[in-house]
Amino acid sequence: MPIRRNFLFVVLAVALTTVASAAPPGKVLVLKPQSESVGEPEKEAALTHLRGTLAKYPGTTLVETPKSDLLDDMMELECTDVDEDCFVRIGKKYGADQVVYTELAPAGGGIAVKLRLVDVASKTTLKSHEGTAKVKADLSPTLVDALAVAFGALPAEKPPEKPKDEKFPVDFTSSPAGATVLLNGVKIGVVPLSVRLKPGKYKATVSLEGHETISDREIVVTAAGPNTAAFDLSPIAKVPELPPEKHGDPEEDTASGAPFYKTWWFWTAIGVAVVGTTVGLAVGLSDDEEAPASGVLQFGFGNPDLDPAVRGVQR
Repeated sequence: MPIRRNFLFVVLAVALTTVASAAPPGKVLVLKPQSESVGEPEKEAALTHLRGTLAKYPGTTLVETPKSDLLDDMMELECTDVDEDCFVRIGKKYGADQVVYTELAPAGGGIAVKLRLVDVASKTTLKSHEGTAKVKADLSPTLVDALAVAFGALPAEKPPEKPKDEKFPVDFTSSPAGATVLLNGVKIGVVPLSVRLKPGKYKATVSLEGHETISDREIVVTAAGPNTAAFDLSPIAKVPELPPEKHGDPEEDTASGAPFYKTWWFWTAIGVAVVGTTVGLAVGLSDDEEAPASGVLQFGFGNPDLDPAVRGVQR
């Protein structure tokens, strides 16, 4: 029987140790870090980091840290020392299940950290931890390590969810209607049309037969909307037809810069002169003493009637 009884005591002690090894979730009061030689900025930074880290533990509710000094609460609650009994009284005053007490002290170029976690119901210290930040910049990781000893490892944060590729409606119109729209070089349709696009900037090209093409117009799509894109297409100006060629004044032709031998009047004059010379020659030769022996008037230098030798024979 004594052996069995001793065995039960051992099992009970192990069970109690296991329960006390981790802080149960509940209302946690984080007191202002205490120090006689560390400045207020460091103490405020430590308090902010402690509360921010504890807020990430599931099932933990943070009790507002008292604005009063710890010494004022101790005097009010008649605490004779900074011990478990005093922390229990402070915890009950502010309605907390656990109290986190921290001391900061210079350590070379860094800061030494002492942390205690006191359970109000059991009036016991659940965990205590000491660490040193070699430099002031390492104070935050040192505090995280202390809280990990008191409350367990900090739960892994879930990776942030990727934002959904949400699209928003964009309305395209043109005047006149019926224009073809290319967005970033890809045809999307004929206006009027409505498409859904991701937020961002796009380049639109709009074309319609007989009208000027609008190229690379920037379109900005936002989640706020509404997103609209209107295009006014200008008709292409018609080229006027040239008037029919007309024969004008020779002076106008020369004034226009055309060489005289390429003008109509030059060659007309040449033609008239040739005809006139030919007719005059023929008439002059026909005014002879006698009519041509052949009885037929022939023109040209090859005419036998005009040869003096022939005419002499004919006489």
